[in-house]
Amino acid sequence: MAGRAPFALYVHIPWCRHVCPYCDFNVYAASEPPEAPYVEALATEIAARAAEAAWQGRALRSVYLGGGTPSLLSAESVAKVLGSAARAFGLVPGAEVTIEANPGGLGAERLRGFREAGVTRLSIGAQSFTPAHLRTLGRDHTAADIGAAVAAAREAGLDNLSLDPSSASLAARSRSGRRMSPRRSRSGRLTSRPTR
Repeated sequence: MAGRAPFALYVHIPWCRHVCPYCDFNVYAASEPPEAPYVEALATEIAARAAEAAWQGRALRSVYLGGGTPSLLSAESVAKVLGSAARAFGLVPGAEVTIEANPGGLGAERLRGFREAGVTRLSIGAQSFTPAHLRTLGRDHTAADIGAAVAAAREAGLDNLSLDPSSASLAARSRSGRRMSPRRSRSGRLTSRPTR
């Protein structure tokens, strides 16, 4: 079984400080999610999946903590999830480990904790640099928070960054985007639903 193709693992963290009206993901509003029981359940699920024949002998080439807002978790909880995955499957050398984060309230100390937990890439949910667009989207951060988040990430030693806009490329839409020079940007399609 050794030498089987490595795979990518997505781990869903279903909480946000608030749910944006356009979001179609399985998320729940909570500024303090029930992280201890959820992380324990994730560790149990990861171990159970690793015991299945389909996954035995296959290492992880990437781990993506998405949501929701996985950065609501403590660095200790992120380390527990990543440790569970590494023990269960193993990581290939140079495996990319990503955590999604919203720009508001990201400090270098918190991000340094994520890096020390094993995170190698930060995906920042920028959505837009235009204040009016951010209000329309129901985002709880400002355009200035995006730049502050990028600066905090770099200060924390997380140089592998992506910015997720909701529309056209950041480089084409914003001089701020060019100054930040993310390695990646992703443009998504928006859907709309009534505000909860």
